[in-house]
Amino acid sequence: MNFYINLNLKTMNRNYIFLIKVCFLMCLFSSAALTDVKEDFEKIINECERLDIFSGTVLSYTDGSIVYERSIGFADREKNIPNENETKHNIASIGKLFTAVMILQLAQEDKLDPDDKISAYIKGASDKVTVRQLLQHTSGYGDYLNNPEFSENPLKYKEIKDLTELILKEPMKFAAGEKFSYSNSGYVLLGGVIEFITGKSYSENLLERILEPLGMKNSEYDYKEPGDIKRAVGYIKNINGKFSDNRKLTEVPTPAGGMYSTAHDLYLFGRSLLENNVLLNDESRLLFFNEFTSNSPVSLQQMFSDPDGGNVYAGGSPGINSLLMIFPQKKTVTVILSNYDQAAFNIEKNISDLILKGELNLPKPALAEFIFSVISEKGIDYTDKNFKTIISENGYVISNDMQLNRTGYRFLKSGFTDESILIFKKNAEMFPDVANCYDSLGEAYLLKGDKTNAALNFKKALEMDPGNENAKKILDKLN
Repeated sequence: MNFYINLNLKTMNRNYIFLIKVCFLMCLFSSAALTDVKEDFEKIINECERLDIFSGTVLSYTDGSIVYERSIGFADREKNIPNENETKHNIASIGKLFTAVMILQLAQEDKLDPDDKISAYIKGASDKVTVRQLLQHTSGYGDYLNNPEFSENPLKYKEIKDLTELILKEPMKFAAGEKFSYSNSGYVLLGGVIEFITGKSYSENLLERILEPLGMKNSEYDYKEPGDIKRAVGYIKNINGKFSDNRKLTEVPTPAGGMYSTAHDLYLFGRSLLENNVLLNDESRLLFFNEFTSNSPVSLQQMFSDPDGGNVYAGGSPGINSLLMIFPQKKTVTVILSNYDQAAFNIEKNISDLILKGELNLPKPALAEFIFSVISEKGIDYTDKNFKTIISENGYVISNDMQLNRTGYRFLKSGFTDESILIFKKNAEMFPDVANCYDSLGEAYLLKGDKTNAALNFKKALEMDPGNENAKKILDKLN
C-alpha cells in the first residue's frame, strides 16, 4: 500500500467594506452564485457517473455552509451496497495531517520544540534528525512500505514500537536536512514521539486531541477485517474495464496513514484549520500552512489573503484516493473521497477550476483509459512516435512524474507489459532527474523478462537514489 500526499501551500482571505446596500446586493449575488456552483458541481459529478471514472463522495463548503454533497457508485460492488454520505473511506496519507497537528499541539503545550532531536524521544533514532525534519520529509528516513520484511506480513506490525524497530534497522537515505524525500517512515516516528511524550497510545491521542473536540464521530483508527458494511471496499479498474478489489491489501493504520473517515468528518477537520483555534492557535496554524518552516515573513492573515494560493492534500493507495482541498481566500474546504484507484486525482482540476476560477470544465476519461484507446486504435508504434502531440492536442497536461507513473502501473497490472514500458520510458524522458522513473521502468522490463534492460534501469535508479533498498536487492539477484 502506498500513501502519498501533495502539498501546495499558499492561502488567502479578503477584506470587505460592509455597507448596508452593498451587503444586501452581495447577499443576493451570493445566493445566485451558490446555486450556480451547486449546478456546476452536479454537472461534473453526473459526467463522472456517465463515464464511470469516479466512485465515492464529494463535499464542498463555502463561508458558513455546505454548498454541495453527493455520493455515487458502490461501496461494495459485489453486494450492491451504494456509497452514501456516511460511508467511511480510507483516507490514506491525509492521516499525516492529524499526526502533524498533534505534534504542533505538543509544541503549543511546551512539551517539545520542533527543532528537538528525535533521539530525545526515540531510543536508537538518529541524533542528527529533528522533529521538524520529520514533518518536512527532509530527515533521510525512507519508506517502510518498501521494506520486504514488512511486505511479508504487514499485519504483524500493529504497534508503532514494532514498526519503529523495523524502521531503525534501515539505512538512512541521505544526511538529515540534505534534501526532500517523501517518507512514510518519518511520520511513524512522529507517532512514536507523540506516544513517548504523552504516555498514551496514538489512537488515544487522536481521539482526545482531534476527533472528540471536532465531533468527528465517524472517523476510525483501527484495523478491521475486510467486509465491514460501513467501510467502502477499494477497487482498481483495469485498463480493459474490469475491476479487482483491494481486500487482500488491507493493512493496519499508522501515523503515516490508513485511518477511515467520512467526507463530513474530514470537512470538519479542514474547516477548523481554516477558521478557528479549536485544534491550533494562529501561530501554529501559520506553521502548519507554511510547511512547518518558522520565521514566516507574513502573518497568518497575510498568508490567507494571497489571491493565488491554495492547499491540496492528497492520499492514495491501490483502490483508494482522497483529497482535502483548502482555499482560504475563497473560504472553501472541499473533500473528495473515492474507492476507485486514482479517481480523486482525475477530477481535482475540474473542481479546482470551478472553485478558484468559476470555470466549468467537464471531466474526461482518465489518462490511462485515453492512452489505451489511442494504442488500441493507432497501435503502439504510432503512440510512441507521437506521444507528446497526442497528449497535448487532447487537452491532457503532464505536470509531474507521478501521473505517468500511475498510468504505467495501471497498464502493468492489467497485463499490458509492452505498453507499460512505453509509458515508463516516456516518463523518464520527460522527468530524467527523477529516480523513481527508472525504478518503475526497471520493474516493467523485469516482468517482461528483459533482465539486461531491467538491470540498466535499476542501476540508474540506485545511482540517483542510493537509499533505494528495493533496487539494491533486485540488482544483487540479477548479478
